[in-house]
Amino acid sequence: MNQEQHEKACQEKFGQPWPEVHAFLDQYFDLARSMTHRVILHHRKGIELVVEKFGEAARGPAEQHVELDFGFIPDGPADMDKYFCPTSWEEERLVKEQIKALFGLPDDWRSEPEEFFNKMVLVRSTDNAVIETLLKHANYTGEIIQCGDNWGFAAYFDIPRPTKENCREANEFITQAIKHGADYYQCSVLATWTNLELFVFEGRKEPL
Repeated sequence: MNQEQHEKACQEKFGQPWPEVHAFLDQYFDLARSMTHRVILHHRKGIELVVEKFGEAARGPAEQHVELDFGFIPDGPADMDKYFCPTSWEEERLVKEQIKALFGLPDDWRSEPEEFFNKMVLVRSTDNAVIETLLKHANYTGEIIQCGDNWGFAAYFDIPRPTKENCREANEFITQAIKHGADYYQCSVLATWTNLELFVFEGRKEPL
């Protein structure tokens, strides 16, 4: 969800938008322009930092922010391996440095370099069951989000060169999306990943 959506949800539940809480939780967006930025603060340890900065009244808005983005509240960065999908070695280094500075890192967390992704496929459907099914056909994904009457998520693929073999997994995923009647859009992670919410909400497929 974007800032405006989070503020609207807070206004409805808490009587005020709490923009400072949402800005705090998403402050590392420019550090890691992928879902990976959420690994830094979108968990209970991050919520405690919100409370320290803005007071106990900010706990509810912070918890709602994380729940709306993930559907649950992780305990800390070590519980968010699925969402750690950096798009470059530099992004991984910067995120890990920030997490270490704030909370420390478990000795066994991401000790080996992971695969990096330069392509993704966005999918959306009005049937959440379809989206849940498609989630099982992708190894690396962001969280499922709901925008309006639609549900969707982003599936990530490592395609260093667009050969038939390199594109096989992405093409198989797209085949499943078509089979289940879901709308899809394949694009570059770095160029258009921020369009996920607009794509899910209104089917928009152009970069911002």
